[in-house]
Amino acid sequence: MALRDKRDRPVVAVTGMGVVSSLGTGLEDNWTALVAGRSGIKEITRFPTTHLRTTFAGTVDFPEVDPRDLKLTIGELAIDEAVRRSGIGKPGDFPGPLFTAIPPVELGWPARRRLYEAVGPEAGEDAYDRMCRAAGQANDREEFERSMYGYVSEKLAD
Repeated sequence: MALRDKRDRPVVAVTGMGVVSSLGTGLEDNWTALVAGRSGIKEITRFPTTHLRTTFAGTVDFPEVDPRDLKLTIGELAIDEAVRRSGIGKPGDFPGPLFTAIPPVELGWPARRRLYEAVGPEAGEDAYDRMCRAAGQANDREEFERSMYGYVSEKLAD
């Protein structure tokens, strides 16, 4: 069987899906909340909302998880469910390539705050420029890797 189609695109078969949302973890939790009419919208507690016009959102929160690893944790939960539901292999041992649809990584508020406070302001510099300068000076490989596009998918594949 060919692994590519006639246009040289990878052939992909969706064998299972997993869901983690503000309503819960897994299809059953989410479906139960939906049919009961429960909302996943709540007050934002993960980061300060001072000076923001929006203070409510459908956030996925795991207080015990380091905010830098939140997307990785969400991805692991969704993939475990997808593999279980597929009936192929088992979580941690899927017999083939695994493709994920995960949003790009961006620095969370605690990481932004650490960068912002790491160096003093320079004349004419805005907050973003100040954070970029601090990141360049810190040379923190772990923080750098966690902010790279595709980090979560790579870690999940490992």
